[in-house]
Amino acid sequence: MDSLAIYYDLIAEENDDSHYGPNVAGMVIGGLLVGGGTFFSVVAVNAASDADWLSAVGAGLFTAASVPFYLVGLPIFLYNTYKFAVRKGHANRRDEYIDALKRYKERQRESSVEWMLVPSVDLANAGGGLNLLVAF
Repeated sequence: MDSLAIYYDLIAEENDDSHYGPNVAGMVIGGLLVGGGTFFSVVAVNAASDADWLSAVGAGLFTAASVPFYLVGLPIFLYNTYKFAVRKGHANRRDEYIDALKRYKERQRESSVEWMLVPSVDLANAGGGLNLLVAF
């Protein structure tokens, strides 16, 4: 199998697993949900600092409101953070394969043999001809 085909196959394989845009969106959504849960928790702590019965009820309601945000937001954020790291690794490997392919093509171009016919003139013997010049 040709080395170029191997490089192209490796690049295509890594390219399939390197799309991390949806994971960035998932991290943003999960982060917003966790931020909402934190907001409700802070409001609950602030409400609990007052000593009356209504503040205690408000603290309980805000604490109860923060729990679903954390229960939904944390798994979404953590999963997408993990998948982002995995897919970013695939993207980095794909970029390394692309760079290696460029270096390989450059070496192939440098190592090619050039054949040139060069005319020659021999003034001492009144002759001429063609010389073959091989360049590596």
